[in-house]
Amino acid sequence: EQSNWYPCSANTICATLQPNVPVIKGTVLTISPFSNAVQIVQGTPLLTADSDQPVFNTTVLVPGSSTQIVGAWVARSFTLYLQFTCRVEAGDLVRLCFNVQNPAVGQDAPLLALGFLNTQGSQIQYFDQTTNKMTSPLFVIVPVITYFSASQSSRFPCDTNTISVSLALNVPLFRCCSALVLIQASTGSSQSPWIPLPYSKVQETSAQALPSFEDTPVWVPSLNSFSFRVQRTTVQGQTYVLKFPVLNFSPLQTQTYSVAASLQNVPSANAVVPLSNSTL
Repeated sequence: EQSNWYPCSANTICATLQPNVPVIKGTVLTISPFSNAVQIVQGTPLLTADSDQPVFNTTVLVPGSSTQIVGAWVARSFTLYLQFTCRVEAGDLVRLCFNVQNPAVGQDAPLLALGFLNTQGSQIQYFDQTTNKMTSPLFVIVPVITYFSASQSSRFPCDTNTISVSLALNVPLFRCCSALVLIQASTGSSQSPWIPLPYSKVQETSAQALPSFEDTPVWVPSLNSFSFRVQRTTVQGQTYVLKFPVLNFSPLQTQTYSVAASLQNVPSANAVVPLSNSTL
C-alpha cells in the first residue's frame, strides 16, 4: 500500500510478504513496475542504479522486524530488487517500506508483479498484487482546479487594471516539481487584452501565514499568460487570491475576453471566466 496519492508528493510504499515455504539467505525478490516513480526520496536506504542490473548495497527499512534485507532500485525498469541476508521461515510475516516521489500527473496504479529469482537470475515464481485503488502503489490523483473566479478593476483602454483571480485545487502543489499556475487572457486572436507592466508584484491572500506563490509572475508572450511559480506547498481545497496589475490594451471595439487558469502540462485542470474591455 502507499501513504500518499498526490502528484509530486513524497510517498511511502509498504509491502507485507508471507512466504509459504522457507526463504533462504541470498534469495532475490523483485517488485515491479513502479511506473513513473520519479526517484527514490533522499533519506531512503536505497540508491538509484543507472545500470540495468541492480547493485545490492543498502538496507531496506523493515519496521518492527529483525529481518535484514538489502535492496537496489533500477530506475530504467521501475523495479525494486531485494535480497534476503538471513533465512525467513514459512509463514513468517515480513513488512518492508521505502519512499518514492510520485509523478507530476495523475495515473492509475500499475499492476505490480512480485517474483523470486534463482541463482541464474531467472524468474521462478510470479503473482500479481491487487489492493484498494487509493492505497495502491503509484496511483496518483489527477489535478483539477475545483474553483476559479476572476475580476478586474478597470475596463477602460490604456488604463492600469488590477486583475484578481481566485482558485482552489483538489491537490496540493509542490515546489519540488516546479509547479506552475498559468493565468491566460484570450480574445480569440493573437492580441492579448493585457500589456504586462515591468516589475509588477503579486498580492496573495490565503489562510496561510506565508505566501505560496512567488511574488513576481513571468509573462509568457506566446501564451498571453502570466506564470505563477509555487514557492511553498499549497493546501488542498484552500482558496488562493492573486492580484496583479496590467495595462489594458486599446481595442478597436468593445470586446469580451476570457481569463483561464491552468496547470502546466495538465490540460484537464483548467477553468475560464469572461471579462471585457471597452473601446475609446
